[in-house]
Amino acid sequence: MLAPQFPEFSGKLYPLGPCREIRDAVYDRLVADIHQPRCPTSLALLKFIRAGGIGRKI
Repeated sequence: MLAPQFPEFSGKLYPLGPCREIRDAVYDRLVADIHQPRCPTSLALLKFIRAGGIGRKI
């Protein structure tokens, strides 16, 4: 959870300030889940990427 690490960021209270940090944390967790899929969603994303789908940060 990021709230304890970033209760305030650039003068804004969580979650308004650390958008990039939230996105990066979610992305890193998603990538880890895709590499070792344990649920239907992770498995579907893995199949999508292996079939040529693109998974990237936006």
